[in-house]
Amino acid sequence: MPSYPTIIELESRLDALLPMGKQDQRPTPALLQAAGQWSDAVWAAALEAGPIQLTKAQIERGLQLAMSPLFICGVHRSGTTLIRDLLDGHPDLTVLPAEGTFFTNQVHHLERLPTDEWGGYLTREWLRRLANPINQAPYWLLGRTTRTASLYVDFARYADAWHQVCSRRLGHISQWPHLAIVLAYAAVTGAAEAKYWVDKTPTQELYLSAIRNEMANARFIHVLRAPVDVFISRKQMEPGLNLGRCLREMAATYKIARHEGRKEPGSYLVIRYENICEDVESITGQIARFLNINFSPILLIPTVAGKPARANSSFNSELPAGAIITKPRHLQHLDAVDEQRLSAYLYRPALNIGYPLKPMPLWQSILFKPFFECRQAITRRFSL
Repeated sequence: MPSYPTIIELESRLDALLPMGKQDQRPTPALLQAAGQWSDAVWAAALEAGPIQLTKAQIERGLQLAMSPLFICGVHRSGTTLIRDLLDGHPDLTVLPAEGTFFTNQVHHLERLPTDEWGGYLTREWLRRLANPINQAPYWLLGRTTRTASLYVDFARYADAWHQVCSRRLGHISQWPHLAIVLAYAAVTGAAEAKYWVDKTPTQELYLSAIRNEMANARFIHVLRAPVDVFISRKQMEPGLNLGRCLREMAATYKIARHEGRKEPGSYLVIRYENICEDVESITGQIARFLNINFSPILLIPTVAGKPARANSSFNSELPAGAIITKPRHLQHLDAVDEQRLSAYLYRPALNIGYPLKPMPLWQSILFKPFFECRQAITRRFSL
């Protein structure tokens, strides 16, 4: 019988450092160190125990699930988290409780590592995400380790097993290392029979062609939100934000939404954050029909791994977990300069998807963007 005294001790140290209440700051160095020590210990215990032996039936069912993804996408601060949290807990879905970020982040880390270190790197990364997804509650999404049982060790053992299977059977798919994590999470949470696995990663729509080329059955939910609200939210929540990159991403994603939204309904669903907040039952019903899954009241309550999720606001910490703000609003408006920025970059793309902005003459827009990009580059360089 296994014994996990070291993991329990490290888990307690990490838990003591987790912030209480809403936390807008990055994790402290002490917290990061404790999380690293804990995840290393869990991974070591998993390696000592060895990968969980998968049956032939489990492998075939897992490979089928791996090829049935649902990607929730849209720009940052557009409401993608709320959609993910509403889908969490549905019996036909296995919903990753943190952003997948494979194409937007993890692939760049893997490229710098030997291939035999990929499994350990991703598993330890996801162990830390399962303990502390976004540096605020809920934490410990698989519960706490006891003297003789740890779902975190089980997750790591499943990840080790699925990494070996996926490397052999799905190695032609660029995100096969991520699929091992997906299948491990499905196994340890009892969701291996799900119809879809769900990954919420902002701006993942920018990789639409690559995903479709490798995963023909992939489905997408693209969340739109008023560009003024997105921009204000990002400026407030992300000090040092690269405004030019932010605006370019918004323009690109609005063009994708318009292009995909004009097609016959099939694999791509475009929804608006404002509509979700106003009538969550109608929109989740639309999503259920899109996925051909049964509507359930569980789709009306946002959760993370079954735990009540924080309310859909970055500016109100007093709301109870699981609440949905029906009319989200910000405490400030665009100033004249920001209004020009949005008009220069987004006037036409935003108008085409139903979000009008203050118009700007074409010649002024053409002149404004390079001037703004140059000025921002100089500002960022001298602020380092």
